[in-house]
Amino acid sequence: KQWYQRRVAITAGHIGPPVPEVNSVWLKMWMYHVTGCGPVSFLLAKGTRLLHLPPELYPYERLMITTWGHESTIVNTSNVLMALNEALSHSAVLLQAYSKRNEAEIVYVTFPFDQPEADQNELKNVDKGAYK
Repeated sequence: KQWYQRRVAITAGHIGPPVPEVNSVWLKMWMYHVTGCGPVSFLLAKGTRLLHLPPELYPYERLMITTWGHESTIVNTSNVLMALNEALSHSAVLLQAYSKRNEAEIVYVTFPFDQPEADQNELKNVDKGAYK
């Protein structure tokens, strides 16, 4: 004899923006913890002042600053201390590594691709991750 009931609910899927928790700092930190991987990250308390970057961030060219309840901002390391200390004056901040120095080559490609066959082959031989 069956001891449970199987119920099927027919509902429309969620259409619209995700819940705010999806963009929260806490979700990012939880996912990094559970998966055991993620970018180098520092959670800094409001009112903290940095005189220099932590050594773990030296190899990176750009860093991502996420203030509490706001969108992330990508900042070059040359300007990060000023932007970071300003953000820390009014909010806690999640500071994350974003891109390493000399990691990718930027390549500019014109559209449309109505070029001779030789140029098309050249585009296929571009290194992985490089953009022209």
